[in-house]
Amino acid sequence: MRARGVPSRSCLFISVAALSAALVLGVAPSAQAGNVAPNPSFELDCSGVPCSWTTNVSGAGTITRDTTVAHSSVASLKETADANGTPGAASDCIPTSAGTNVTRSFWYRTTSAFVTRVTFNLKFYASSNCSDLTSVGPSNLLTLSPIADGEWHQLMDSSLLEVFPGNNGALATLFFQCIPSTCPTGTVVNFDDVIMGSGPLAVTIASFTAVRSHKGVLVRWRTGTEANELGFNVYRQQGARRVRVNRRLLPALGGLQGSSYSYRDRRAPKHRALRYWLQDVAVHGTRAWHGPVRVSGA
Repeated sequence: MRARGVPSRSCLFISVAALSAALVLGVAPSAQAGNVAPNPSFELDCSGVPCSWTTNVSGAGTITRDTTVAHSSVASLKETADANGTPGAASDCIPTSAGTNVTRSFWYRTTSAFVTRVTFNLKFYASSNCSDLTSVGPSNLLTLSPIADGEWHQLMDSSLLEVFPGNNGALATLFFQCIPSTCPTGTVVNFDDVIMGSGPLAVTIASFTAVRSHKGVLVRWRTGTEANELGFNVYRQQGARRVRVNRRLLPALGGLQGSSYSYRDRRAPKHRALRYWLQDVAVHGTRAWHGPVRVSGA
């Protein structure tokens, strides 16, 4: 899968800082593991709607660019149901190449207990401009038990998906449902930080914990896999603000079977409930959030 040929409103963000850091550490950036999802963090605004994303179901609900709620940047994609149903959001056409492997990931947030399914779907086309549908799939990335606590939650593929021969374009769709009934008017789900990668995600997190002691808060995590991972940042959240607690990027160990890490936040406020987030940084610039984990104020 290549980023070239993506329609002009689509965008591929590459962190120059992460790329420079990778070169300093002597790690070669991967040419196979970029994120080709258009406007993946919905930062680009096209008249109140995220650029490169349009309503998937005409006449049902609305999609908007929400600047009041975001996972890691300044905006998210907000889908709102109405009496005619849920709208869904479809991306611009994404060029693909047969034989490449695709991985998907996204974050969602909702407070509605009526939502019973949140889904990332791919539709494949023979042409690179997505004018002739060949197949839907190979499978949906979804949850049948969405968490309606108002926090951000991540879904990601557990394995790579192969692009079948004859498929040269793809449309990504993000949508939610209230099965078996229709979603009440005003039901909202937000989406953010969409990844459609041409290689494996940089890292999977097998465990992530934070424990308070008299020396501060000890944050521990273990990776399940690491591929082209540069390192990690640890963030402490108080209220709506996240503060990075490590001065320098914590370098990845690159273990094929995963590695164990820990960091002690010696400046953690006492007698306050806190949340900790882990951010992984890949050599090609992709950054992903994991968490949060909570620490009581006791």
